[in-house]
Amino acid sequence: MKVREAIEANGRDNRWEFSRPMLFDRTTYMSEICTDLSEMVEILDDFYKFLGPELKAVTGDTEGIDAVIARVQEMVRPVESLPFEIFDREHAGEWAEVKAKFYKDNEKIKVGMETERPQAQNPFSTKRCTMAKIDVLVKK
Repeated sequence: MKVREAIEANGRDNRWEFSRPMLFDRTTYMSEICTDLSEMVEILDDFYKFLGPELKAVTGDTEGIDAVIARVQEMVRPVESLPFEIFDREHAGEWAEVKAKFYKDNEKIKVGMETERPQAQNPFSTKRCTMAKIDVLVKK
């Protein structure tokens, strides 16, 4: 800013004004997309941490956990194979649809993890597994 003030005070050079949207619109949009992707990675990271070997060891339900992991992997496929340029604002509507589907699938998986197994079959419902459950959740 000091250099700009010096140039303006000097009066020697004309001041150049640029449109802020013209200069920063694209990079601002790219930043928003990067934030979306970062949030998605955090969600996936949380799933993979929780659905790790400790949970399999505690529950003994390797098959069920592997099925959930497969659903998580399926959730990310549309993001990995976009048929358009993600950073092009012309595709903002398409990106919004992909993002909405990702978050919808995320909620379905979470709800499914809570409701698909009856409480009687839930290995965490036994007293013996309570401490193991706490350990798994704390490590997350």
